[in-house]
Amino acid sequence: MESNLMVKTCSKCNEEKPLEGFGKNAKARGGLQARCKACEAAYNKTYREANKEKEIARTKAYREANPEKVAAKNKAWRAANLEKAHAYDKAWRESHPYAALAGVAKGRAKRCNALPSWYSQKHHDQIIGILEERDRLTAATGIPHEIDHILPINGDTVSGLHIPENLQIITKTENRSKG
Repeated sequence: MESNLMVKTCSKCNEEKPLEGFGKNAKARGGLQARCKACEAAYNKTYREANKEKEIARTKAYREANPEKVAAKNKAWRAANLEKAHAYDKAWRESHPYAALAGVAKGRAKRCNALPSWYSQKHHDQIIGILEERDRLTAATGIPHEIDHILPINGDTVSGLHIPENLQIITKTENRSKG
């Protein structure tokens, strides 16, 4: 009879499983879920697939309401899974080359204090478009083109901002002649 205390029957698959096979639920009788972890996971997966938009909205709302928790959780996962994180980052950069370049430029501008507080995703997307246009011009003309800050972001006398309105596409030769 004592062995009955150490196992529980899942309400879904009707299998007897050890108590460790059930998730905690403070509101449930006995403090454990009625379904085993495997059945609960299968149910949750089916629910998420059937309610994709609702789940995306719920996740987005949670991330916006709890940025510190999300950042801490992501940081802990990256620390525990460095190889996976690096592989994921590399794959993302390879499949999003313009977004990756725009992110590098944004970081540089931030370090130079050239990123305004009102910089938005819209500005970032416009810069990605400028990067794409630069490569299109280079391919169409055969002349290497670069993106130039009209007012340099780390100028001696005056410094510009890293925003689309302060960027221009010029040939590599022109850009290098500016010094």
